[in-house]
Amino acid sequence: MILLWLECDAAGVTDISLETVAFARSLAAAGGGIAIRAALIGEVPEAARDQLAAHGVDEVHHVSGPSYDAWPRHQPTANMTRCPCDQTPHVQRSPPANSKRH
Repeated sequence: MILLWLECDAAGVTDISLETVAFARSLAAAGGGIAIRAALIGEVPEAARDQLAAHGVDEVHHVSGPSYDAWPRHQPTANMTRCPCDQTPHVQRSPPANSKRH
């Protein structure tokens, strides 16, 4: 499994995050079809789940909570080296709209 930490803006998944998904797709293909899963931070537009499904993401998880509420979307790497361990994040599993449950 490949787990991606991605960001959204008002329009949906950010361009840099979609580039990350494209790279993950190439790794997944080279690995024989490894599943790609994504964790989205903060507010997630309705279109994001379908947008990621169209780009080959198998599952989408929404991460929220006090530690993530002030995530700096204008500087996404600013907090990447800090662990928000003071609060337990809330994760909501949301499969893509076109996924099938087994």
